[in-house]
Amino acid sequence: MLELCGAAGVFAVAGCLGSDPETDDSPEDESEDTDDESDEPEGGRLTVQVMTDSGEPIEAATAWISGGDLDEEEQQTDGNGEAVYEGLEEDTYEIEVETEELGSESGTALVREGSNVTRPFSFEENDD
Repeated sequence: MLELCGAAGVFAVAGCLGSDPETDDSPEDESEDTDDESDEPEGGRLTVQVMTDSGEPIEAATAWISGGDLDEEEQQTDGNGEAVYEGLEEDTYEIEVETEELGSESGTALVREGSNVTRPFSFEENDD
């Protein structure tokens, strides 16, 4: 909005000093906030990947993890055979995976601050 401010005829694109902020149409401040901590990692990420031995993802397998500040957290794998846990403390996590038809397996994964770890589990398919 172009306004004429004061008796001297000074033009201002962003508004006049002392203008009403409710009606000021000046653009928002687009400067970066230096106090923003979003660039800093907030824990680690662990992806539990559950597949058949032929590489097919197993959907709806149950994955449990424990470690760090978690007693136990449970998730179901998605259509890609993955269960993703974010914001984890740095620690070695115990993992247990159970499928409805192919049994269960367990293992561990070391997660560090800011890391993105994938822990694969492969299940042998039944030949029935």
